[in-house]
Amino acid sequence: MRFRIEQTYLTDDEGVVVPPSSDRVRFHVLDAPNVDDALTTFVQADHGEVVGDVARFPGFQLVATAKRRKVVYTLHVDPVTEQFVRE
Repeated sequence: MRFRIEQTYLTDDEGVVVPPSSDRVRFHVLDAPNVDDALTTFVQADHGEVVGDVARFPGFQLVATAKRRKVVYTLHVDPVTEQFVRE
């Protein structure tokens, strides 16, 4: 399956809270067998770790908080498709 990961930075490299802006959100696409593997693969590739609970939702969706050194960010993982809807 293909997953879209929305990464929203909460703190910067110094641990300072990042103010709301369009450049604090990044999007990634990742292939994985399931949503848990997508999360694990992304966080490991980022050299981070999941902190706190992972909220799982129906339809292969989850929300998690991760940390890499002093950088803290949230991850929203959702399945995506490459198919276009034709009218």
